[in-house]
Amino acid sequence: MKISPQRRKEREESQLLDEAVVGWASLFGHYLNMHGNCAADQHRKLNAQHACVHQERMRDDCKTCVS
Repeated sequence: MKISPQRRKEREESQLLDEAVVGWASLFGHYLNMHGNCAADQHRKLNAQHACVHQERMRDDCKTCVS
């Protein structure tokens, strides 16, 4: 079966577009992954700081703790 030059061109353009979309999605996924890891690290640091401060005073005085 022969493919017309027009159809071949459309197929190549479609393939290039698909590759571009996959590339951008991969890049965006990588960014979200890195940003999520960064936010999780920051959350762990804040929890560790809070735990250190919390040990030095009474639990009832701490407004950020949930009793």
